[in-house]
Amino acid sequence: MNDASGTLRPGKPGSFYLVTQGCKINQYEGQALVESWMRHGATQVPDPERADVIVVNSCAVTEKSLQDLRKLIRRCRRRNREADLVVTGCAAQMCIQDMAGMPEVDRIIPQEAKAGLMAWPPDCWPASKTSSGPNRQTAFPRFRLGSYPRARPGIKVQDGCSQGCTYCIVPLTRGPARSRSLREVEAEARRLLAHGHRELVLSGINLAQYRHQGMDFWDLVQGLEHRLGPDWQGRARLRLSSLDPSQLGAKALAVLAESSMLCPHLHVSMQSASPGVLRSMGRRHYDVRSVAGFFQRLNQVWSCFALGGDFLVGFPGEGEDDVQQTLDWFADQPFTYAHVFAYSPRPGTPAARAAGQIQPEVKKRRSSRLRELAQTKSRDFARRLAVDTGLEVALEGNDPGAGRCEYYVPCTFEVQPEAEVKELVPAVPVKAQGSSLVVRPGGR
Repeated sequence: MNDASGTLRPGKPGSFYLVTQGCKINQYEGQALVESWMRHGATQVPDPERADVIVVNSCAVTEKSLQDLRKLIRRCRRRNREADLVVTGCAAQMCIQDMAGMPEVDRIIPQEAKAGLMAWPPDCWPASKTSSGPNRQTAFPRFRLGSYPRARPGIKVQDGCSQGCTYCIVPLTRGPARSRSLREVEAEARRLLAHGHRELVLSGINLAQYRHQGMDFWDLVQGLEHRLGPDWQGRARLRLSSLDPSQLGAKALAVLAESSMLCPHLHVSMQSASPGVLRSMGRRHYDVRSVAGFFQRLNQVWSCFALGGDFLVGFPGEGEDDVQQTLDWFADQPFTYAHVFAYSPRPGTPAARAAGQIQPEVKKRRSSRLRELAQTKSRDFARRLAVDTGLEVALEGNDPGAGRCEYYVPCTFEVQPEAEVKELVPAVPVKAQGSSLVVRPGGR
């Protein structure tokens, strides 16, 4: 265990337990820390009782995430009274006072210094902070992956956000937008492909703000395809993480039309289809009519595609007319699923102080209406795919014979294929089952 000063005894590599909250980017960074520590000789343990060091990689996107964080910290400390307990991540950036008031916490290392945790032993880590402040980091953090515990790893290509939506604290916790070079993205993609992964997800905090040496996000996608395609076309695929609606223009359409490796699937962070609500959210940079026009043009490029959306319901000042606008617009568009969130005030954001806060029961009712509509679209899409002649399913490790096809629809093999997790398996649909598919192994 640790000595009285909370550091590892000399000569012992030590053991660690890491738990990560929140988004795919936080999960990516957590895995990068695990790989780095193990390269330095440390041992990962499956529970906090056996750890010399406990690291909690935190999230601060909602007030509930902070409540969950406090519970998690206390639970870890109850299970190990002697370990050095370190909190890092977004909550450690903007909520240091909350964390510092917890006797269970030994050290607080904010998001802006998280990359400093790549070193080992913990004596080399950055000093613990005692006061909160916005993340002002301008360099892209030096995280990297060589493998991933899940079948479909994300590749972090962009960090931070300079948009300033009125409900979001991410610009304060993650700092301004900065981006990763094509060369580094390609190198990481090749490492993951060499490790057996066959679907890679290009991820970021705000992909619309990707900029590197004159390249935007669509340049990155095109460049990555040109470099990987000769070796991997037909053997592996790329998927795009959440896009901002402002990215959906002529250049996007041209890249998607030429693509040989991209999954026919987009996920768009719409939030609302009411122009008034979008203005209140600080999201004036796109027009829902233009977005709808893009979807129509995309249908000429991809005869079949999956389309998901993020929607935030119950925003301060939202009226019934605004809700109906979103419902009507959503119904008219080719969405195949949606992630629907009831607005939750996040302290420290302008929206949390805004007039016209919506009662919880009203938010719940409005969210249910949109979710029901989205579920209907999901079931309809699964039935449409059930008559397809062939799919490719990326096997996942959660359940034997389960995975997701290129259209992001969950699939279950009626007979487990002779293939490893992470592989792409040709499949023929047997039937739709709710919003998912039952499939059998078979070629296109």
